[in-house]
Amino acid sequence: MTEAGSPQVALVTGGVSGLGWAVSCALAARGLVVYSTGRRNTEAAAAAAAGREGGGRIVVELADAADARATADLFSRIEAAHGRLDVLVNAAGPYVSARRPLAEYSREEVADLLTGNALAAADYCRLAVPLMAQGGFGRIVNFGFDGAGRLEPWPYRTAYAAAKAAVIELTLSLAREVAPSGITVNAICPGRIDRPWKERTIAEAREAPDQARAPIGRPGTGEDVARLVCFLVEPDSDYLTGCVIDLNGGEDVRRGRKEN
Repeated sequence: MTEAGSPQVALVTGGVSGLGWAVSCALAARGLVVYSTGRRNTEAAAAAAAGREGGGRIVVELADAADARATADLFSRIEAAHGRLDVLVNAAGPYVSARRPLAEYSREEVADLLTGNALAAADYCRLAVPLMAQGGFGRIVNFGFDGAGRLEPWPYRTAYAAAKAAVIELTLSLAREVAPSGITVNAICPGRIDRPWKERTIAEAREAPDQARAPIGRPGTGEDVARLVCFLVEPDSDYLTGCVIDLNGGEDVRRGRKEN
C-alpha cells in the first residue's frame, strides 16, 4: 500500500530530452517524483535535473525502453523505493526521418521501430498496471503521431506508422480493461514539433510566427505537449480515458498542408 501523503511517482520513457524532457520538468514542477529514462543524453539531463529548483525531483535513468530486463529492473527499483507508481508516460520511440519505401528497410530496422515503439510501450504498461492497481489510481499516456488514430495511410513511413497504430490499439483496448481499477489510458498524437522547439515554451513560440507551419500561427512546443499530459494525469480527469488526441495546431502533418 502507498504511504498517505507521499508524493506521486511518475515514469517518463524517453524523458531525458525533447518532448519527454518537457513532460518530465512539468510533472516535477507539480511536485511529482519523476523517473526519466533514455538511451543517451543522460549525463546532461542529470546535470539539468540537479540544478532544478522547487517542486518535485527528476531521477535520470540510463535505460533502453526496448530492453526487457532493464525495464523489469527499473520497475523493481521504483516499487522498492516508493511502493507506488501513479503516472506512466510512454514518450520513447525510434523514428526514421528519411522518406523510404518499406522494401528499402532491413528486417532489423523494421524490428527496431516495432520494438521501440509498440512492444516497449506494451511492456511498460504491462508492468505499470499491477503497481497502479494496488493504490486504486493510475494515469497512462502513450505517444502516437498526428492522425494515428484515424488509420489513414502514410506511405514512405510504413513501418513507423504500423508501430504507432499498434500503440493506438493498445491505448484503446487497455483503457477498457483497467478502468475499473481507477486507471485511465490515453494517447497524445503530436504534430510537427521540430527542434529546438521540443524543449521551448509557448511564450517563445509566439515570438517566432515566421517559423510557423501550422494555421495557429506559431510553432508547436514541448510545453504544449506537457500541458496536455499534466491535464490528463490529474485526479479529476478520470472520466477521460480511451481517447486519442491530436495536438497539431490545425496542420495536417502527413499531407504537408497548411490550411488558411
